[in-house]
Amino acid sequence: MDLLLLLVFLSWLGLGGSLQCYTCNERRTDSIVEATSTTCDQMQFVECNSEDEVCFIDVFSYEMNKDGSTSKMRDVKKGCSKEQSKDCRDLEDSFEQALGNQIDISKMKCNYEICQSDMCNSSLRRNVYWTVTIATLTVISYLIT
Repeated sequence: MDLLLLLVFLSWLGLGGSLQCYTCNERRTDSIVEATSTTCDQMQFVECNSEDEVCFIDVFSYEMNKDGSTSKMRDVKKGCSKEQSKDCRDLEDSFEQALGNQIDISKMKCNYEICQSDMCNSSLRRNVYWTVTIATLTVISYLIT
């Protein structure tokens, strides 16, 4: 019985399984979340494809001029990726080419970070994960002794 519990626990940890990453796609215009966004406040995660190697967090902010008014835009994306690194300059260049004079390049900021363990791209999820893991280990330790 104890061995069965240990095997269930190890499979729950995801040893040998696919990487799991927190996921969201949030766009804010002047601090208001757009209706089509998946907010990053929600605790959603996905099991990555077998070729995905990392979880990522991509934060991109800029000012956009449209019809004489300026809006502050902020995009946050989290998920799985094959890419080990990414150059924010490429993203900035593509935005500048697509939007031309509607975007103020001087106020553009980009941050792209990667990590390689389950749900590592969300500190809240990581804290919940480790709390549950420690509690489960305590129960297994008690059952074995």
